[in-house]
Parts: sequence; C-alpha cells; structure tokens
Amino acid sequence: MEKHEIDFENAVVFDKVDINSSVDWDKEHIRDLGKIEQAVESINFAFDHGARCVVIASHQGDAGSNESLKLHAEALQTLLPEHRVLFAGVRSGDKAREIIENAKPGEVIVLENTRTESEEWEHSHPKETNLYKTFAGIDNIAAIKDDPASHRKELSSYGLLKQFAEDGNFVTIGPNFIREAKKAENAEKILLEKHSYAILGGRKFSDLVEITPQLLKKFPKMDVLVAGLFGIYLDHINGVPMGENKKHIDKEHARALKASSDGIWGCDEKRLFEFINSNFNGFFRERVSLPHDYHVTLDGKPTNMSKHNIHKGPVVDIGLNTIKAFQEKLNSKKEGVVLISGSTGYYEIAKDKKDPGLLGAVEVYSAAFDPKNGHYSIVIGGDASALLNSLDMSPQMKSSAGKAFIKRLIHGPFYDCEFVKHTW
Repeated sequence: MEKHEIDFENAVVFDKVDINSSVDWDKEHIRDLGKIEQAVESINFAFDHGARCVVIASHQGDAGSNESLKLHAEALQTLLPEHRVLFAGVRSGDKAREIIENAKPGEVIVLENTRTESEEWEHSHPKETNLYKTFAGIDNIAAIKDDPASHRKELSSYGLLKQFAEDGNFVTIGPNFIREAKKAENAEKILLEKHSYAILGGRKFSDLVEITPQLLKKFPKMDVLVAGLFGIYLDHINGVPMGENKKHIDKEHARALKASSDGIWGCDEKRLFEFINSNFNGFFRERVSLPHDYHVTLDGKPTNMSKHNIHKGPVVDIGLNTIKAFQEKLNSKKEGVVLISGSTGYYEIAKDKKDPGLLGAVEVYSAAFDPKNGHYSIVIGGDASALLNSLDMSPQMKSSAGKAFIKRLIHGPFYDCEFVKHTW
C-alpha cells in the first residue's frame, strides 16, 4: 500500500465511522461516548486537511432494529461547538442529497443509521444503490474509512468506498483506523511470543464460531475460555437441551444469516454443526474450556445449576464452578496475555457487582487484572470496553472494533481495505 499526501481541499468528505453505542432508549441517553469522541477526531482530521464539509455515516444496532442516530448527532454537536452538526434524518435519497449540496463550509451532516435500508447488505453493485446515487454528480467527493470494523458485505463500510476509489476519488484511512492497525500489529507480536487466554463471550456467537479456530491456529500459545451465548451455543451443538434459551440462539442465527459474507449460516442445522465441529476438532480437549454450570433464572431469581439443566430457564451468567475454574487458569500462568471480547453474562440486568450477569465478569476479570499475575490485558469490542469501564478496570490495550480487530490479528491490519491510500 503506497503512502500518499492527504488533500481534501474544498471536498465533500464521506466519513465512514463507527459510532454504534450502548444507548438507554427510555432515557434517551448514550451510556458511553467513547466512539462519539473518536468520530470527533475523525471529523477534525478531515477539516484539518481542507474538507469543505463532512458527511458522517455509521450503523447503530443490528440490521432491522432501525435505531436512530439522532442522539449521536446531538452528542457530536456538543463535542463540536465550532461546527454546525445537521442530522439528515434519512440514510440516502433526495433529502440527503439536498442537505449535502447545500451544506456550508464547516458543517457536519449525520446520515441516518446505515442499516435502516436493506441495500446496505443486499445489493448487486454499489452503483445501483440509493446511497451511491445520493453522491453521484456531486463535485469533489473524497472519503475516509475510519471505522475499524470490517463489514465487507456492508455497502457503506466497503463497497461504496471501493467504488469511490474506482471512480477516481481520493479514499484514505483515518486516525482511528490507523490506531487500530498499529494496535493489531503490536498485539500480534505479543500473542505470538507469550502464552495467552482469550475470554470470549457476548451474544454474537456466529462471529466467534468463525474466528476462534482461526485464532487458535494463528496463535499456538493461546487457550480459550468460553462464556456468554457462545458457550450456550456450543453446548447446543453437543446436544444439551436449551429450553427457552433456544430463542436467543435462533435470533443470533437469523442475524448471522443476514450479515455473514459466507454461506455457513444458510446451511441446514446438521451441516452447520458438522462444519463447526470439524473446524474445532482437536481444540476442545486441550485448548478450549467450556462452562460447567450457569446461573439460570427460576421463578424470577438467578439459580446456579449444571449446564445440563439450563433448559429450565433463561441463562444470565456463567456459574460458580466455571468462575472458579476460569480464575484458577488465569492464576496458574503469570506474565501472560488476556484477550477479552464480549461479556460473560447478561450484564445489563445486574443491579450491582454481586448479581449474576455481572458476577462472572467481576470475578473472572479480577484474576485477569490482578497485579500479582502480571498479565498484559487486551480488551476488544464496544460491549467489553463499556463493561470494563463500569468496573474501573483499565487494560493495557483497548479496541472498539471487536471481531474486526481479531481478523486484523489473523490476516493483517489492512486485509479489508486494499483500495485506500496509505497515510502513515
């Protein structure tokens, strides 16, 4: 990738950022402004290099959730008092185009959630999309890829930027992407050198199904501690009765089918299970630790029970025996690396740190961050970062990119942006 000088002189800069945040919609409150602050840095980067106006694009929530970016635009305005921030209210089309064409120098336009239109992940060619047509014919278009995420199937994160570059427009990477790429390079070196534990949880088990075998192959000194819906799903594959937990598996399966860039999740369940087991074959016995027990809600109260009884109620956290086993592993090897992605339980429902939902994270992460163990901690993904912030635990390295950061560890920092101009 060649290095080029950045010149946005008088350009309308399409800036693909990631301001997908944890939001309390009832209170209309963004719980963590970390990603909003990163977007401010990206916007200033564009203006510092001559941009006339900046058009912000980001997703919020999952496909089909239709969560708005209005609150995010208001937060950007608070953080950018010297600029006027306009919320378009639409993702694309005549209204968005009119706002962009009439934008005054120094204005920032926030498009609506990129995932509110199905063309974001279902399109035959970028030029045929409403989003591309919104910008077609506008003079002096440039673009920044500054979302560390890697949604190759999504138009705004990959296809549109690639098409802009093929049209002869200047497309580069921004400060957040550069920072993530450098982190990935450093993390790769550390993980190849030292023994590590990856604590993998959260609800997006489809991402973890894809990347965990790749992680284990790339980093032979890594072991995996499984939590969250990932652990429940692997138990489901192995025939453990699920009860109402199956509905959460089905929901994530449907999301994966829509979002995945490969055909794995479109297979029938038997072929899918065979594929997963073949990819994990050989890892379970020695390098992957599954939960022994869980906290399950019974009659409105969390109850600790064997994983073979989780069909009796919804799982909210890993169980006490699993917490102890994971702590012992983290305590057994000093001066290693702990990679944390996702949460061990449904932390949003916990009222305090002793409640299941947060209990697993508090107890397991305490061993990861115990100074006596001397571990180097890497925390990835928005949920994990927000959770660690709430626990006042500060990792040595933090990334908001989640799955994409792990992909950069595995495949290289620039594997998904061959069309951009290198800026460092």
